[in-house]
Amino acid sequence: MFNFDKSKYPRTHMPFAAYDGSGRREFGCIQVNGKWKIHELIDGEWRRIDTGLPEDATECSPFAWYDGVDNTFHLTFVGGASAFSVPFRLYELANGEVREITRASVGYQWKGTTVHGDGSNEFDAEREDARRHFVLKGVTYIYRLTHDATNPRTILASCQTENEEIHTYAINLLTGDCDELIADGQPTYKPCLLDSQCAYAVKCGDDFEDREIRVTTDWRFEHVEGVVEMTVEPYLEEE
Repeated sequence: MFNFDKSKYPRTHMPFAAYDGSGRREFGCIQVNGKWKIHELIDGEWRRIDTGLPEDATECSPFAWYDGVDNTFHLTFVGGASAFSVPFRLYELANGEVREITRASVGYQWKGTTVHGDGSNEFDAEREDARRHFVLKGVTYIYRLTHDATNPRTILASCQTENEEIHTYAINLLTGDCDELIADGQPTYKPCLLDSQCAYAVKCGDDFEDREIRVTTDWRFEHVEGVVEMTVEPYLEEE
């Protein structure tokens, strides 16, 4: 999973993998002319996905799921930082068409749930019936929101804390219970989970986002208390 030729792709980031009706599909971000662009592994080659965004836009946080009812594969991602697309927005690509979901710096959409935030220590998970609002205590910035593809009710939030440490918290969407994701004995950054493997981004250069994807089977959850504050706001039906 997530094999890259480092001579061709020295900087790789934001892995995500999911199954469709025929097998596993892998996505990641690769730098193109200094900008992160979403790629998919197709026939052994990493191929850039046409998102329809301008060349100077940043594309990040690929997330995917398969709808077996109508045989549609959905890819959501965050894009922005372009003269034509400010601020960042959450998009969906399905059946060859791209649509804007909402303004967001971090987030994803899975079936009827839209998880989104502005990068602060707060984010929302919205469905037709209710909105769940999450506040992460001691966190100054959220860098990525995704989920555990083997357990979609688990949100993975990669964060920076007040003491400038990086952690990824695994948060139960329904209860707010929280664990930390540890891989190779260390906190993880922008990971994904699938098939008993954890892929995550490790620093490989001077800049904070100089990263390469590493894959391991040595990972675990460690329970933490006092990080997540969750409130639920039901949407009231109009009379």
